[in-house]
Amino acid sequence: MTDQVRVMPGVLLFVGRALEVEEHAHMAAQVVWPCGDSELLVGNRRWNGPMLVAGGVPHRLRMSEGLLLLIEPQSCWGEALGRRLDGENCVTLPLPELAPSAAETSLADGWLVPAMALLCSRLGLPLPGPAMTAVGDRRIRRLLQAMDECFVVDRCLKPQGWRAADAARSMALSEGRFLHLFRDQVGMAWRPYLLWRRLLCAVTAMAEGMAATEAAHLAGFSDSAHLSRTFRRCFGLSIRQASRLRSRS
Repeated sequence: MTDQVRVMPGVLLFVGRALEVEEHAHMAAQVVWPCGDSELLVGNRRWNGPMLVAGGVPHRLRMSEGLLLLIEPQSCWGEALGRRLDGENCVTLPLPELAPSAAETSLADGWLVPAMALLCSRLGLPLPGPAMTAVGDRRIRRLLQAMDECFVVDRCLKPQGWRAADAARSMALSEGRFLHLFRDQVGMAWRPYLLWRRLLCAVTAMAEGMAATEAAHLAGFSDSAHLSRTFRRCFGLSIRQASRLRSRS
């Protein structure tokens, strides 16, 4: 299995092997679906097998091979997984162990599509599609759709203007009212969400072969050190460790 990463609206997908990350936390819920040995440490408790970790919960992970999904809370998947968590930090998932991959089997050989279909079926999730958001307010939906354009044009658009004051003005709202509305609809504050989205753009750029310094500037980070600190805090990996990842469309 070749280590690969794919980012789409509301979801970051990682497929790979020999993954060992230090304690970290991110705003997304995380599905851990191992193939072979795995150990998830949440607080003082150790878990094995397919698991779901709530957003914002510090955790460590060792996985010999498998699939990880990081899912934003405002997506349809995030909303459904939030109901499954029911206030818990971590719960087991009714998923079978992924079959071991043949030597150097790639995602194109059909491994990913049935795995994702099974995931959706077992967890009661909608299939991935263009209407993945569960946000009700049309103004916030339009804002998120504008941010999703980064996935279409293959370059990060967020350094160009995305201040809270600008977003509020475009909605004819005060900045305070916009910040309250955004938190209510998305489930987290504007600034950390914007940082998360910039990080995803940087991850995509690096997976396509861009150097960390270039990716940092592209996505609006002050420098590669700022990107590196944010990356380690969110994913528990260094930029160098992440450089092995490849993007796949």
